[in-house]
Amino acid sequence: MTRTRRSLLAGATATAAAVAGCLGGDSDDAESFDDHPATTDIGTQPTLSVGAPATIVAFEDPSCRSCRRFETETFPQLRSELIAPGDVTFVYRTLDITFPWAEPAAQVMAATYAADADAFWGLKEFYYDEQPAFEDAGDDEVSERSRTYLEAESPVDADAVVAAARDAEHDGFLQRNRDAAGAADVEATPEFFLFRDGAFRTSVSGPQGYEFFAAALGFES
Repeated sequence: MTRTRRSLLAGATATAAAVAGCLGGDSDDAESFDDHPATTDIGTQPTLSVGAPATIVAFEDPSCRSCRRFETETFPQLRSELIAPGDVTFVYRTLDITFPWAEPAAQVMAATYAADADAFWGLKEFYYDEQPAFEDAGDDEVSERSRTYLEAESPVDADAVVAAARDAEHDGFLQRNRDAAGAADVEATPEFFLFRDGAFRTSVSGPQGYEFFAAALGFES
């Protein structure tokens, strides 16, 4: 597996990044959606509600505690009130930079997405819901927990997915996310890049609430 992810932390330790939670950099130079570094290879990424007038590009780590706060406290409302109705496109870019178990988990996520896009979203939710149980997990434990979940809750061939993850068959997919994050000056997770009508609006770090995203994208209630 590629072991370059921590270079994105610009010298900060992985533990400090997880606890402090995502005080990353901005990339405000590129105003166009198509030209912004955060959207590089965006068509290959897990995406909900394609073609909406607004887009959130999220760089997240399954092991990041601040990402868990966003996923459990904010994302459900975003999905029900803005994503599902077709107002906002949500793009998830996996970035394995926090705790060591993030790397094997990211490999499973990539392999799952290659096998079945819908299964990916369920696996993502599983990792964030169960994140505390994974904190000290080694590669083998991550593989076995993931296999058990996929066998029970998804249509994919769990053995094939885990084998592909162990062999890092989709590391190129993850490396494109690492490269895009580096180009966009992402130093920690979660980092969000917000676009509306093809133009870049803003970027923000940390587990923001629903109201921030709605206001920043022009959907104030």
